[in-house]
Amino acid sequence: MQYLDILNTIRNETEKIIIVQIDGEDKTDPIVNTAKEMMTLEKREIVSEWYGTFAPGRSAMKYTFLKKREFFGYLSSFESFFIVESENPYEVRTTDFGFDDIAFLDRNGELLFFTTTHEGYANLNKKYITDSN
Repeated sequence: MQYLDILNTIRNETEKIIIVQIDGEDKTDPIVNTAKEMMTLEKREIVSEWYGTFAPGRSAMKYTFLKKREFFGYLSSFESFFIVESENPYEVRTTDFGFDDIAFLDRNGELLFFTTTHEGYANLNKKYITDSN
């Protein structure tokens, strides 16, 4: 699936969007600042573990927002969360989305999609993946 296909697939079921600033709070972060303008901030907390990442000793800032459709339009303006340049050696090219990790949850708290952007990982809930065989 391509970036926009994933966003369109999870859009209707998403209730919460979580953004993690992996290197601690950055008050100039355009992604988080736009999220604050477009959505309601439910919770802000310092974490060392989040979807796909366990980083003891690291203080990441985790923001939990209540989804607004407008934010999906904003996310759709990016080229992607990240692009894998090569597999060997493994190289990830960041896009204008930056290094923030992002996760999407449904109303029951089920994880629909998340990224570990700086490592080039993305995980889509298996319920969206169809077997083409």
